[in-house]
Amino acid sequence: MKLFGKEFKFNNFDVYHKGNKPTPHDIGTYTETEIDQKITSAQGVKVLVSTTQPSGAKTGDVWL
Repeated sequence: MKLFGKEFKFNNFDVYHKGNKPTPHDIGTYTETEIDQKITSAQGVKVLVSTTQPSGAKTGDVWL
């Protein structure tokens, strides 16, 4: 076990805590900005939210 400032390691693995949180890259995911960009730049996908069946829906549209 090693302790250096904010860095805390156990068996040579990082231990994350309030002062040392993992980045999205550390855990293999997208950042919030990257997710928003992917959603807004999607081509040809339309998400419809309605309690009744939407009219004019086409292949690839999503109805929630």
